[in-house]
Amino acid sequence: MAENVYVGEKAFQITANIAQYLRVTIDTSKTTLVGTSVTVKSAGIADVTIGVTKRAGFVTTGPLGQTINSFVDVRLSSAQGTIVVTNNGDGTIALGGAIYSAASGKVSYTQGTGAILLGYNVGPASTANGDLVEMLPL
Repeated sequence: MAENVYVGEKAFQITANIAQYLRVTIDTSKTTLVGTSVTVKSAGIADVTIGVTKRAGFVTTGPLGQTINSFVDVRLSSAQGTIVVTNNGDGTIALGGAIYSAASGKVSYTQGTGAILLGYNVGPASTANGDLVEMLPL
């Protein structure tokens, strides 16, 4: 039976460590790991963003040497309201400025090759790599 999402968030399994507030996309290169779970990975510059991680997730090794893939909560792109994303530090994302996709799940002020317009900055200006940006998604 299909699962319904009503609150704008969903848990997804990961197969590699991922930081908080990174854009994610469905990892189509991985097979289902547990039951019907879908895995996600950091979104590249041209990947469709399905949401942003609400917390970091880690892949660990269990006591018997097995790989333990954790789950991360993702704020879905379709959710109402603003979303916090991470600046890649290639320039200033000004208040009201356009926000474009960038590599490694981050965002940029400039439209690089293959970049997608994601939304607009509704918070303070952001300059440094790793700065958090409040984005009003399109």
